[in-house]
This record gives sequence, structure tokens and C-alpha cells, in this order.
Amino acid sequence: MRLPKSLALFAFALAGCAGITTVRTDKTLDLASGPPQGSCESIQFLEVAPAKVFGIGEDVASAGYRMVRVTTYEQAPEGLALFRPGGEVLMLPEVLPRLGEPELARRHLLRVEPINAKLRAQKAWAYATIPLSLGLLAAGTPLLIAGAGNGNGAQAGIGGAMLGGSLLVASIGMIGVLATKPGGMEKIYGDVRNRLFLPGEDDLQAVARGASRYNDAARAGCR
Repeated sequence: MRLPKSLALFAFALAGCAGITTVRTDKTLDLASGPPQGSCESIQFLEVAPAKVFGIGEDVASAGYRMVRVTTYEQAPEGLALFRPGGEVLMLPEVLPRLGEPELARRHLLRVEPINAKLRAQKAWAYATIPLSLGLLAAGTPLLIAGAGNGNGAQAGIGGAMLGGSLLVASIGMIGVLATKPGGMEKIYGDVRNRLFLPGEDDLQAVARGASRYNDAARAGCR
């Protein structure tokens, strides 16, 4: 079954929300705080390690009736990432304010916050309209089928109106999502900088210094 053009654009506009791949490319840096000691520190410490982010972004455009044109971009830049010991990469906007390096945080967040604001708005449009659209679709379809089957025009009319409302809500959501969606290269820019400190942009010595300070505070809390 071919999706209506509005729903197809909506689906493609939300593409790329899946997890972004981040991989370590070298051993963990030696920090002044030293390695974690004990289970408490192992849970709370930060590790700084070279890493690569595989970023993917799409530009979505209409290419005629019921057609969607998607241009895909890919990049795999390398920098420094913050990890839990042996575990997951941390999102920098969440941890940067706790490193005690205000200038590092200010400069980095200044670059990435405009894109993060667009991503938050895009998700808000999706979360507000998708459940309502699907709910109207789920409720209206059986009413329409039942009404058409037993000759109940009023019931069929209500079901048809609900299906029309579902498409209207989906179209409104699509407009909101497309209006707030970052461009393909813009999304990659944000995805990378939400996870990496980059040479030439960030003070990498401040990154190591801030992570060590963070670990010292965590050690004091554990003890």
C-alpha cells in the first residue's frame, strides 16, 4: 500500500532519529584523577577517549505527486568523547556544566544549542500529532467498515470523518516537523558535537582537566 504523500514526507522527516553510532578509536587517556577504584567510582567516573561518530543526515523534498526525494549525507569525524568506564558515550550538553570548565562549556554549547532547539521542536510536533492521528485512524476504521457493512450511513459518516481527521492531523504534524527539521548537514553537525569534542574547535586540555576534576568530586562523594 502506497502512503499518502503527506504521510510519506512525515515518515522521512522523522528518519534519522535512531541511535547514532559512536566507537572508540584508541585507548582511554590517562587523567590526573587516576582510574576508578571500587564499584562506586566505576559507576560515576568519566573516561576520556578518542572516538569517531558516524553521522547521517537527510534532506527531504517533494519530487512530484506522491513522490519524495531524499538526499543523504554521511560523515565520520574523530575527536574526544566522554564515556562511563567501559560503557556508553555521554551526551555532552548534559555533562558539560559539571566539568567546572565554564569557557569550554560556553563555547561548545553555543555551537550546538541552535540545532538541539530544532530537534526538540521537531520531536514535540511528532509526539503531539502522531498519537492523535493514529488514535483517530484506529477508532474511525472499524466504524467506517461496520457502517458500510450494515448500511448505517451515520456510523459510516462518523468513521469517515475520523479518518479524514487522522489525515488532517498527520498533515499538520508533517508541516510542523518539516518546518523545524534541521537540514541534513546541520543535523550531522549537531549529532557530532553532542558527542565529541573536536580538535581546532574545543580546548582538549580543558576537557581532560574538567573530566579529572569531575572524577575527583565523584571520588570524594564515594568516600
